[in-house]
Amino acid sequence: MSISLRPRLRTAAATVLTAALLAAITSLAPTAAQAAELPALTNPTFADVSPNGVPAGWGTWAPAGAATVTVDQSAGPEGGPAVAIASDSGPDARLALTQRIDVDSSTARELTLTGWVRGDGLTGGFSMLRIQAYDAAGNVVVPVNSGPYLTGTFDWRTYFTDIVLPENAARISVEPILDRAGGTIWFADLSITETVDDGATLTASPNERGPVELSWAFEDVQADRYAVHRTEGTTPPTASPETRLKVALAPTTADATAEPGTTYTYLVLALDAEGEVLATSPSATTTTAGTFADRTVLSLVTALVTDDGTHISWAVADGEPTSDLTVQVGSAGPTSVEGYEGSVQAAAASPGTEVVLRSGGTELARAEVGASQHPRSLVDADVAARIQADLAAGEPTITGAWNALTARLDGTGSAYPGSATELYRARDAAFAYAVTGEQSYAQDAYDAIMAGADWITARETNMGLELGRGALNLAPAYDLAHAGWTEAQSADVRDLMTRTTDLLSTYHHDTLDGADRASNWVAVTHGTELALLLAARGDGDFGTHDERITYLINQVARHLQDGYTETGWTQEGWDYFHYAQLYLFPSLFMAQDAGVRALDPVLADVDFWNLALHVVSSRADGDVSQFGVSGPANQVSGTFPLLFSTAPDGVLPGLKHLYDHVQGVATAEPRFDDVHSMFAVLYYPSEVSSDPADMSGEAVQQAQQALLDDEAGFYAFRSDVAGTDDTLISTSNRNTQHKGWAAAETFALSWMGHDTTWAQQGSKSHDPLLWSKPLVDGELEPFENQYNTVRGEGVSLASRAFEGQGGGYVQLDGSANFEVTTAEREQVVDLAPGGDADAIVAIHDTFADTTSHSWDWQLRPDETVTIAAFPDGAAHEPLFTFTGTDGATLSGFVPDREDLTVQVIDQTLRLTRTGATAEFGIVLATSASGALEAELLDGVLLLDGRVIDLAALASVEDGFPTETDDATQPPAVGVLSSDNGWDTGLRDGDYTITMNMWWGSNASRVHLYEDGTLIASERLDAASPAAQEVEFDLTGRTDGDYVYTATLVNSAGSTTTAPLTVAVTDASPGVPVLSHDNWDGDGSFTLTADLWWGTNADRYRLYQGEELIANGELETATPGHQRMAHEVASLEPGSHVYRVEWINDAGSTSSRELTVRVR
Repeated sequence: MSISLRPRLRTAAATVLTAALLAAITSLAPTAAQAAELPALTNPTFADVSPNGVPAGWGTWAPAGAATVTVDQSAGPEGGPAVAIASDSGPDARLALTQRIDVDSSTARELTLTGWVRGDGLTGGFSMLRIQAYDAAGNVVVPVNSGPYLTGTFDWRTYFTDIVLPENAARISVEPILDRAGGTIWFADLSITETVDDGATLTASPNERGPVELSWAFEDVQADRYAVHRTEGTTPPTASPETRLKVALAPTTADATAEPGTTYTYLVLALDAEGEVLATSPSATTTTAGTFADRTVLSLVTALVTDDGTHISWAVADGEPTSDLTVQVGSAGPTSVEGYEGSVQAAAASPGTEVVLRSGGTELARAEVGASQHPRSLVDADVAARIQADLAAGEPTITGAWNALTARLDGTGSAYPGSATELYRARDAAFAYAVTGEQSYAQDAYDAIMAGADWITARETNMGLELGRGALNLAPAYDLAHAGWTEAQSADVRDLMTRTTDLLSTYHHDTLDGADRASNWVAVTHGTELALLLAARGDGDFGTHDERITYLINQVARHLQDGYTETGWTQEGWDYFHYAQLYLFPSLFMAQDAGVRALDPVLADVDFWNLALHVVSSRADGDVSQFGVSGPANQVSGTFPLLFSTAPDGVLPGLKHLYDHVQGVATAEPRFDDVHSMFAVLYYPSEVSSDPADMSGEAVQQAQQALLDDEAGFYAFRSDVAGTDDTLISTSNRNTQHKGWAAAETFALSWMGHDTTWAQQGSKSHDPLLWSKPLVDGELEPFENQYNTVRGEGVSLASRAFEGQGGGYVQLDGSANFEVTTAEREQVVDLAPGGDADAIVAIHDTFADTTSHSWDWQLRPDETVTIAAFPDGAAHEPLFTFTGTDGATLSGFVPDREDLTVQVIDQTLRLTRTGATAEFGIVLATSASGALEAELLDGVLLLDGRVIDLAALASVEDGFPTETDDATQPPAVGVLSSDNGWDTGLRDGDYTITMNMWWGSNASRVHLYEDGTLIASERLDAASPAAQEVEFDLTGRTDGDYVYTATLVNSAGSTTTAPLTVAVTDASPGVPVLSHDNWDGDGSFTLTADLWWGTNADRYRLYQGEELIANGELETATPGHQRMAHEVASLEPGSHVYRVEWINDAGSTSSRELTVRVR
């Protein structure tokens, strides 16, 4: 809650002037026509209520969740009416009362909206009393202010918010709102007045998590710094050393020392460089929440060497005991402390001495005493000596990274980033000083910081990210160059660090203030602030910042817990992990070097190193398997050096191999992490093998098997860590959702291999054609915006990794995300070494809904791939192929092609079925040698010697089973024969082809070809060298010659029979004979058709002249007799001609014409 007590004059107060005074200054007073008008609120007290329960004159806006509006006529701050907005759906509720009021040129330009507010259990969010302005076309011309937001539980208090109307403002909208919060918010007695400012303001806004956020402004005052004073209670503080809380370098800061349930009054003095007071703010009073939310999720203790001993701070996590608390430094006796958070001064101890926080005999937290001397982190004497030794020995990577860094510094290398350029230069120069001791580098670091000082300023947009990503460099620059600076230089840099932390301490954004801390904004904003406070903690007048460091450690811990699963997966994808890592990991390492151990187990719980081993390819561009909104290329600079020190020793050869191939010495043009080459110099494990075959220890199995993340619904499979031909496959199901970038990636597939991307995803694009995944009616899953892309309600039904390879099995339910009745995927990834196929993926997708849909199944490769489709091919042949520039090919098999539409649309393969249900059974396989061939027996695909049953994927264990028959040599050659002409005496179109293998190596299956086309396949029982026989019954052949061959196959090879030609001459029916019994000529008689012997027909047609008078079916029993009879009645006198056609699938024959005469 914000309480602003800045002096104001309100136009309503003008009425208190006496008539005499008005008369005395009539000539100076504006006329009524000149006076600025104020917008008039309708029903500002909420006393009048409409029949629907909403205050009269007010509308509602409810874009999300559910909430209830209630008016209580006696609940106001003085017993009057008040309106409550209460959430009915938890923290997602959004409901505002709205009232729009027209304004024009006569309306006052600067307005203040004032009201009373009360909170009951508000769970975060952005609830407030807000006002915004629109032009005549309805466009927003003044958006709502960014806070202060109301959270927690608090009694009635006043709330102010201001707006300055531009000339084109046509109306304003007043909006008391419950915004993305649970609980209840109350409003009462709203008013709009004209704002008249005396030039100074101060606001104090308690944060539900503890800190009171202060912001102020002085008109026409150029202050060098600001002295912030505080007293308990409502009496404004006098400016004295006893009341001074801190010195701020920006016009905003956070009071992290505020206690729960306490009223404070603040005052700010604007000071010049000599400390003289230039101006004084009004005072501001506020009361903190009774309890602080989200204070700590872990207990922690920190310690720092100071001039008078050891400074210790502690915090006890929620739920852990606070009784009988002690802190103990080394072997000294324990010191009793009280409260869940605080600080104490203990006896002097050396850096590295252990400090323990206990409750009774229970250890709560452990740390080490941090050094006060610099450098405190990253580069100590041992690290500098190791780097110098590697440089002297010419170690290629460290030397290359060092040369890249020094070349950037002297201007001969690659350029620094276009933003925060000088701060990056300062970091590198400071690092060079720490390694070499050359004083010129220290001076260069200082000069660069001063040249980049303008970067440290408030920003209107994305300040947390924009400021944080550049300002982080101040922490290592200050720490590493400190020993080469004068105290005055150090103080100058500390001032910039203080200005940065002041700005960041009061910065708000949706991604920082939500229910979780998953967003990368937490890593960048809070990680940067933590690093800055630790780097200069205790130096000069910088302070120790105990409470703020505790708060930031808690936020960083929450980010590691909320933003990543145990596998390292993050919703926004690899690119955003990479982005966050560049700020988070240096902060974590600086915390470790400062003796802070609280974050170590939280970091160790996340296997970022294993994620890298599964998703980062060895391709020169550093391509990464796509998930979230990321990818696929060039987001690995700095990643591996920061991972080296967090990974188990046994997997370092694999990580080092990847680094060498995407950034280091194994690339054609080594980049050595670009602007982050300092990390390569610091952390590259030069003494470790770069051969992945040398990976060892317990973590190797984890690295070599599939990465299975049922929490996220993310699965990554890798064939090897060897080179650009490695296969990397990932599948996503979107099981979770938090605020932040997200992708409609349910059942999405990412696939790289043979230096080619076979399946890619659309990253941040919502163009359905850019995605390798199923679609419903041609569209991605429903989304609202970048923060609410899909529902995140996928379910992982089963998953398992295969032993001895990187493949595995998953079963997923995506029905809630797709918003259909059924959407289930079964998928097997087999990466076991085989014959020609190096990767096989079998997918069985099942969809159903209550209404008919167009169900699309898509694959989109990269632009270099050539797509070919073969919709008219046989079921055992590829339906499509993707061919890379080097001839490597992905073959796609779809055995069931009934009612399947195949399209290639703008480099996207799309398979489509329509209806209330649809199934897709698809087998994908890659090979370096071109398109693959398969066999199909009883619906089961035999591919590359492996048996793939799409109806039984759940039964696959450790890869597809191979077709084994113990054969040691290919089958003996078989012989084909036919019974055509022998079975019926006719060479009709129905006959049996028999394959006999009389003696020798047996076959396990046989394929029959007719005129070169596969028409039948059968399995055989192998019992070498016994004879084998198999019969193929063929029907419906028309007259002509047919050439047959059979291929006999076993695991050792195949043989093909000599061709057999079968001549079909009697496929069409025999000629029927038509007769009648009209002997008396009266016109009523029976027509009879007989086929006495020959190929039978299965139907007939009877004609009288050219008119069809009868047709029907016939029983077949070739070559037996067939008869058809037809009754004719009351035929007119004359001659009538009849004929009958005998028909089967091979053709038709006609009888001779029969003339019947009627008298």
